[in-house]
Amino acid sequence: MSPSTQTPPAQAEKRSAAGAQSVERALYLLQMIGEEDGPVSLPVLCERTGLNRTTVWRLLSTLEKYHFLCRNPKTKDYDLGYGSTMLCTAPQRRYAALIRRAQPAMERLVAHTQESLILSVPHAGGTLVVYQMDSPLSIRLKDYTNQITPLWNTSNGKVLLANLPPRELEQLLRQQPLSFSLQPVEDLEAVREAVRLTAQRGYGTVENEWSAGENGISAPIYADGQLVAFLGIGGPDTRFTRQNMIDVAPLLLSACAEIGAELL
Repeated sequence: MSPSTQTPPAQAEKRSAAGAQSVERALYLLQMIGEEDGPVSLPVLCERTGLNRTTVWRLLSTLEKYHFLCRNPKTKDYDLGYGSTMLCTAPQRRYAALIRRAQPAMERLVAHTQESLILSVPHAGGTLVVYQMDSPLSIRLKDYTNQITPLWNTSNGKVLLANLPPRELEQLLRQQPLSFSLQPVEDLEAVREAVRLTAQRGYGTVENEWSAGENGISAPIYADGQLVAFLGIGGPDTRFTRQNMIDVAPLLLSACAEIGAELL
């Protein structure tokens, strides 16, 4: 490109800022429509965003083009399209093989424990729930599917920490803020002891730590010697007690070994 045809730095920066603004506005529209119980009209979106009709229509048209939104041909109102749905279900599609192989063991554990089963994978400094099989009882865990849970006060997190090399664990403990229970905890030795206990038992437990009124137990799923996932059981603390968790631990560990063997 010759000097005469190059974009001046100030102009390029201005275009970049305008592009970022358009992305921000489009995402805001998408979020706004997603939070509604039904389709939303163009005038309502203009009023709520304070943007002019032409700008909103252009952004909506782009989102519709890529199927993140769909427009009712009669009312002309906008609703979420299948592109948005595909993003929401991406973890299920990505981990379809893992979920398929885990389902038989999960079904048996649900039948035996009457509690919810949660399948998770390591993800971005925590763990990501990719599949949940609910308890048949009316009082049960909320749906954690697609939620990223932290390391410090979850049964999955304790299992993941117990699988880290000692040096990496120590670096993580020094770098990360701790919330090992419902209240902030600064006692690193208590964290180390919990990790040691998890490694010794082969499973991690929580009692009212991540979510008040809920207890849970998780165990690792290994494939070819590598930690690939976690299988957890959770329920209300009034029903799924510490003793219940201890009693079901052997079955959970057996199920994890079974799933891991299926992944080889």
